[in-house]
Amino acid sequence: MMRLSEQSESEKSAQEIRLADEATRKTTFELDLKACSRQLTKAKDECEGFRSKWDHMQSKLLELTTESEHLRDQLKQKEALVFNSHNSLSTKCVSEDPTIILTIVVVAYWQERINELMLKLQAAEAAAQKNSSSSAQLKESDSNSAERSLMLKAREEDVEKYRALIAEADKKLAVKDEALRQCQHEAEEAVHKLQMEKESVQKIVQSLEAEKELLTGKQASSQELKRDAYKRKCLEIHEGYKQLVDETNRREAKVLQSKQQHAVELQQLLAQLSEAESDKTALMQRQIELGFPPPAVGAKKVERETWSPHRRL
Repeated sequence: MMRLSEQSESEKSAQEIRLADEATRKTTFELDLKACSRQLTKAKDECEGFRSKWDHMQSKLLELTTESEHLRDQLKQKEALVFNSHNSLSTKCVSEDPTIILTIVVVAYWQERINELMLKLQAAEAAAQKNSSSSAQLKESDSNSAERSLMLKAREEDVEKYRALIAEADKKLAVKDEALRQCQHEAEEAVHKLQMEKESVQKIVQSLEAEKELLTGKQASSQELKRDAYKRKCLEIHEGYKQLVDETNRREAKVLQSKQQHAVELQQLLAQLSEAESDKTALMQRQIELGFPPPAVGAKKVERETWSPHRRL
């Protein structure tokens, strides 16, 4: 029995050591899992940072486009202001000097002539430079297309750059996910192994508990037999004592009853004696009245001794 107990204790201590090792490994796995989770979160944050940078650049490009449109509007407003100021200046000059009207008319006439000549010249030049203007327009459109192509190419390069960064972040994220799944798989295997070892330890403990209950039951059965014998002996002593107490109570009740009867009889005898004494006194008084001498003192003493209650008892 001692060998079995020592063997079970050694197995139990070895099992506890194994459980402690498994708990340490599980803690290590959990720490690695947390580290992988932190790295995954960091990679996600970096990806979000790249995306935010891309959004910032898009918003900045939109702001620049809006600003250029605003500058164009301001330029148009300034041209309108210059035209209005020129008209107001002409009106002011006419109102101040009437001779200026003639000058203005002449100037307008020659200006109109000049404009006509300029139109004719422009028509001639347009006829002469029709082919060259068309080629220039083509070149200009080509240059504009080239600029737009360069801008689009630059934007596409930026987009490809950010796409490459996002793809790299996704690859890092995939690697971290794979490491996380591997850690989870190892943790599940470790937990399953610990569960199996726990079940085996529970079975060993249950067998030891059953053996302990069997030994305890045997010991308890012998103790119960002794306890039952002692209980029966105590019950017998208690019953004897109870019977003795009952007998003593009955005898005391009987003695008390005898004392009460004796007291009643004594009271009756005393009453009879008192009545006899009264009768005797009355009789002696009667004899004295009739002239008879009273009896002798010795006769009285004898009579008292004869009627004494103690003597009668």
